[in-house]
Amino acid sequence: MQAAGFEVQTSGRIRDEIWMKLIGNLSYNPIAALTLARMDDIHANPALLELIGAMMRESMQVAAAYGVRVRISIEERIGIARLIGNAKTSMHQDVERGRPLEIEAIVGSVTELAARAGVATPMIDVLHALLAERARHIGEALGS
Repeated sequence: MQAAGFEVQTSGRIRDEIWMKLIGNLSYNPIAALTLARMDDIHANPALLELIGAMMRESMQVAAAYGVRVRISIEERIGIARLIGNAKTSMHQDVERGRPLEIEAIVGSVTELAARAGVATPMIDVLHALLAERARHIGEALGS
């Protein structure tokens, strides 16, 4: 990748990096898919930010149960997400286009790992259920 001119960062703990990305996707994608809000709209809504913070906290607890070192605070992770600006998340775009949602890869995987580790994730569980129901109705809303 470096030879091709790309900036490359390596990590001795790739799982930490994957969880870092997952924590953001898990928190923002379901909310955007349910509300059809863009990232800047989400950041302008204190109630949604509180929900995102709760989901991040829960997912960080799951990550810790598996030995992952999350080296960033919730506020710092939200700060990174703020840099995205007015964008639509991938799940938001999938809802609009009537495409399947990556529910199990992004949210279900964490609920499964949480259950195996005995970590309570009430907010993530609620969003998982709501998102699954939303996905069930996407085809109906588009006349499929």
